[in-house]
Amino acid sequence: MTFNPLLPGTILSRRYKISVLLKRGGMGAAYQAIDLESGKIVAVKELVSVYETLEDKETGIGNFLAEMGVLKSLFHPQIPKILDHFVENRGFFFVMEFIEGKDFSSFLNETGRIGLSEEKVARIGIEVCRILDYLHTRKPAPVIHKDIKSSNLMERKVDGKIFLIDFGIANAGTMKQGMMIGTAGYAPPEQYLNQVDSRSDLYALGATLHEISTGKRPDESSFDFLPPCDLNSSLSKEFSEILLTALSYEPENRFQSAELFEEALQTLLPEKVPENPEHSFQESCRLFFTSSLFPLLQEVQKDYMNECQTLSLPENQGSFSFVLGVQVPYVLMVESDPVKNVIRFSFKEGLLSKTFMGEISPGNREDWEKGKRYVEQFVSKFIGNK
Repeated sequence: MTFNPLLPGTILSRRYKISVLLKRGGMGAAYQAIDLESGKIVAVKELVSVYETLEDKETGIGNFLAEMGVLKSLFHPQIPKILDHFVENRGFFFVMEFIEGKDFSSFLNETGRIGLSEEKVARIGIEVCRILDYLHTRKPAPVIHKDIKSSNLMERKVDGKIFLIDFGIANAGTMKQGMMIGTAGYAPPEQYLNQVDSRSDLYALGATLHEISTGKRPDESSFDFLPPCDLNSSLSKEFSEILLTALSYEPENRFQSAELFEEALQTLLPEKVPENPEHSFQESCRLFFTSSLFPLLQEVQKDYMNECQTLSLPENQGSFSFVLGVQVPYVLMVESDPVKNVIRFSFKEGLLSKTFMGEISPGNREDWEKGKRYVEQFVSKFIGNK
């Protein structure tokens, strides 16, 4: 099968107009596009669907929708937000926040594959470890990326922050016997058996940092890596030992968590890399939503089962709406502002203008009760006008 990327000007889902082809592979492509509803620039990823049976197709669609449900629930400032997803005849599409920057595979190719400095690579690794720690500690189940490699790590142009992109969901589009998820050379041995856990991502990160520091692509037919210091004399033995630990053949011999991998990389630097304040705010939001606000809204859903239009709450979302009422909808709007580090509460009755209720600081546990009172006020307004 020959894959032909979409042409500029193509409109998908009656909403997304393709502008530029960003990247293509044998079974898919990434595009820059314009959201015709909002006018914003977005990224669109396409996965071509190839199936051996109708049953495989149905399974593939189910896998894709399930994966999208998980990815849309992620709430981290260095993971592009999934904005939309849909299935068309060509295959699967998902729409993401557009990140202007360059991936490290492209960077190496443009610079003659000269490895980056040890300090730079350690800082990249620390940022990615923090992203992985977020993914691997999700509840009720960890999220495994499954396809970490240099082309899936992007440095944002505006501030140099590292983004982790393109989760390993390509198996949804091609249901074939024995197909491996991931990329040869970066994927650990157990991934070839479709057996992965958090340590599989750490191996792939080790392979990626090895490539970024030495300029040498991983060998697709071997799991053997030379010490980085043997390939780049500017790299230390300590750095090499850390990467070779991550690249151990047996998972039990690797770092057992992203946090431990990060701690090892921190020892290479003169001072600890500070936490991303934006992540701290978003983590505070997540804790407030899951521990305080959502349990209360779930009680409201049960109490007003026939009048609640919001059937499910989005895990870890920064902004969302909650709707009560059939004839006249009452909408509670919860919006996070990472610039001012606050969550704002507003409500809207039918076609009337939005009314501001107040705001809280999610990092302040005393403010959590204030947030719950805004929900109670919203419900009281709904009851009073029934």
